[in-house]
Amino acid sequence: MSAKGGTSALSAVAVIPARFQSSRLPGKPLLQAGGRPLIEHVWRRVREASRIERVLVATDDTRIAEAVAAFGGEAEMTSETHRTGSDRIGELLPSLEADVILNVQGDEPEIDPDVLDGLVEILESDPEIGVATAACPFPEDVDPSDPNAVKVVTDRRGRALYFSRAPIPGGKADSTTSPGMGWPLMHLGVYAFRRAEFEAFLAS
Repeated sequence: MSAKGGTSALSAVAVIPARFQSSRLPGKPLLQAGGRPLIEHVWRRVREASRIERVLVATDDTRIAEAVAAFGGEAEMTSETHRTGSDRIGELLPSLEADVILNVQGDEPEIDPDVLDGLVEILESDPEIGVATAACPFPEDVDPSDPNAVKVVTDRRGRALYFSRAPIPGGKADSTTSPGMGWPLMHLGVYAFRRAEFEAFLAS
């Protein structure tokens, strides 16, 4: 099987880290929207990505695990001591048989499945790229000064220079803004790692 450009296709698994004791909003993964918990909305969107072979939720709380099981998803229990979602995924890494590991934040119910597929394809297109993420111009209804909205500035090639929750000088990007012109974009809560790159990241 080959990907675009004749390179070998990469297998991919997506993990959604979800913890109950969030500092900003405890119990957020189980908040209801349209009769479903937030974590289910995220899971359903990720499941629509054609390049992702397996989707699972990594959690430290049985309430979340039970909710995931109730809607037919797969959940794995992890330690309560992890400081980041990446650490939580790292605990499960030995059981994840895939070339690409996607870390999808559990508060992204509108994540575009095409974006997830695109991240896998970016890694396929260039073996020198170890990790890929996504960003977009700020929507009109999102305030760039909101600390919950992570900002990112890229260079002209679309490579991230830095991320910040604090406001970044340079104004507000729109659909006509070119990457690398100093305009902050809104970071989307997803990272796609080559397996070896993720292992190195965890060890750093």
